[in-house]
Amino acid sequence: LMSRLETLFRESGLVGSGWQVSKAAVVATANLLRVDDGYVIVDLESGIPAMLVPYYLFAGLRIGSLPLFDDNDPQVLLRFLETHRGTLRQHLGDDGFQRLSNDAEKLIQHSLLWKQAEIAVGRRGLPIVSRRFRDAYRRRRFDIWKQNGLIDDTTYEKLRSSSRLLTRPLYWLGFIPTAVGRVLQRLHGHRTFRQQFKDAVRNSRVRDELLKAYCERKSRAWQEQGRVQPIRMFSKLSLRFVGNWALSKTVPAPVQRWLSDSDHRRTSLQRMFLLAVSARFQREFGKYAIRGAIREWDKAGRLQPGELQALQSESSSQNFDEYARCFGMHLSVKLIAPLLIPLKIGGVFAFVLTGDVLCLLPIVVSPACRTAITLWRMARNVGRRVNYGEALLVGVLPVIGNLAYPVQMFASHRRLATFLIRDNAARLGRWLPIYGGRDSRVEIAAVKAANLPLELLEIGLSLTAAIRRLFVRTSKTGPTEQVPVILSASRWDRLIDSQLKLLAETEASHQSVSERIDHLVDEPNRLRAAS
Repeated sequence: LMSRLETLFRESGLVGSGWQVSKAAVVATANLLRVDDGYVIVDLESGIPAMLVPYYLFAGLRIGSLPLFDDNDPQVLLRFLETHRGTLRQHLGDDGFQRLSNDAEKLIQHSLLWKQAEIAVGRRGLPIVSRRFRDAYRRRRFDIWKQNGLIDDTTYEKLRSSSRLLTRPLYWLGFIPTAVGRVLQRLHGHRTFRQQFKDAVRNSRVRDELLKAYCERKSRAWQEQGRVQPIRMFSKLSLRFVGNWALSKTVPAPVQRWLSDSDHRRTSLQRMFLLAVSARFQREFGKYAIRGAIREWDKAGRLQPGELQALQSESSSQNFDEYARCFGMHLSVKLIAPLLIPLKIGGVFAFVLTGDVLCLLPIVVSPACRTAITLWRMARNVGRRVNYGEALLVGVLPVIGNLAYPVQMFASHRRLATFLIRDNAARLGRWLPIYGGRDSRVEIAAVKAANLPLELLEIGLSLTAAIRRLFVRTSKTGPTEQVPVILSASRWDRLIDSQLKLLAETEASHQSVSERIDHLVDEPNRLRAAS
């Protein structure tokens, strides 16, 4: 589909837009949105020049517009409309075709005006040094300042009647980064804003109102980004607000949430503690994470109904508990990721500057924790027929070490293990900066690449099946007597129950109505098994 779209843009003269759906631009899949009856193309304006594909380099040289952004070839575009006049009239009607032709003419004219004021060294005749370019660039600057509210009408008319630009302070103030430069520009060129600024400085009531509006606007933005509590709203310029503002400029959202939200930090620490010592919480947390991944794939339309039911059945089986528990313990290591990630980045930079290998120690924290967990479980289950070898080998690897127990589960729960391996591969593809993201080509390639280790695991299990049968024996067990369950109400159990309740509430907020009904039906059995 992307190749056909790219070819259509090229043939119709919209050569610059072809870059936005080119498979060579890895982020181009984000411009195709799937709807019920097909696809919708969005974001055809380009913020990145088409420099990575030879075709667009030569196209830019051919039409004298290098590098290409959203350029069009006027002759090819008009010729395309004329050639396909009959087909377009049939689908759009006479009025629709006329509007399309008018829009094409406006696009050509607008692009011409835009290119006249654009700083680019690849234009024909080096227009950057011509008087025509300087006049167009100056007018474009004035228009942009007016549109952005940096200057008022009086200043705009005064600037338009002058030929000066580079000697004006208003121009150079725009090179000051962040909002400081824009504020200084507005103070210099906008009379009303200048008066409002004076009123805010002199009048405490006006100043308090402006600061309150600013703090509330920032609070809503932080809530949407997950940096503060959903109910946290700052109404004044307090020390706590300044601290959150500094954190929002310097650290990722999870780190700010950890540092600024005491409830979130306490909940995370409690879960880390329970995942280290509570078998019941480890087991339930592992199943919670697996159910969440299954639900995420189902909502994305990546699972067939039969696959969904099979995965849910395997994740609820009793003999799955030990691996689910260990998987949950491995996931507990990720709870300290907000603190580890800055240490890892800083350690890598320190290693590059100093060459000291000890600076890389934060990188091995997660693998070391996973290995310690697996060794501990091996020691606790010496007398049981539980295999930990594959988990021990995979757990020492950085980044992909969370696949340890999905790989271990592959032999006994193949369908579910396959899903978890592909889910981790998808998460790795989404995590990749710039080119990654949900439904990106990188994520799709990562999911497909997971087939190779799965096939190798399949081959390895097939080759060793005869040998493994010599050492694996199934014990025959008779019917077991139902033993009454005595529920404890100690402080320890209340802590576990409170955290499980929070997990259940979080899970219920993402469930559909039918899933909630099934959850209520299965709740007594799950509680009995967890106890």
